[in-house]
Amino acid sequence: TSRSKMTRLWMSTPKFPIADPIGAWKFPIGDPRANPRKSKPKLGSGLLENVARTRSRYGQGWRAGVRFKTIGAVLFLYFACLAPVVAFGGAMQVATCGELGIVETILSRGVCGMAYAACSGQPMTFIGPTGLTLTFTTALYSLLSARGLSTLFLPIY
Repeated sequence: TSRSKMTRLWMSTPKFPIADPIGAWKFPIGDPRANPRKSKPKLGSGLLENVARTRSRYGQGWRAGVRFKTIGAVLFLYFACLAPVVAFGGAMQVATCGELGIVETILSRGVCGMAYAACSGQPMTFIGPTGLTLTFTTALYSLLSARGLSTLFLPIY
């Protein structure tokens, strides 16, 4: 039967690295014709291939996702992501004497979140401030202001 042939084939395949005649180690990866790519992939090629493959169904996905049930989830996530940005932005405004505030925090988290989602291909990744971000920003501001250095580029770090 085909199952016993597959079992024999699997049992005969080495499960550890093997050496070829010229001494290079390689892993058994199956039929080389199953992987048509001959060269190394270029940076971002997988993301571009995915966009090209799903471009025709992009609008259909949005139409399927916008339903009455999803509006509540979208609003919940919007405010769940916005709440810590506003809270830590307010605390940051007090800690940096108004140099960094709520507006800068919202802009930086929005831009960084969109850039990360676009580059990583993971649109559901949430970038938000934490207590460590606030602590680092406060310490950096204190260090710069104590030494009389400009804090103009503080939001960029």
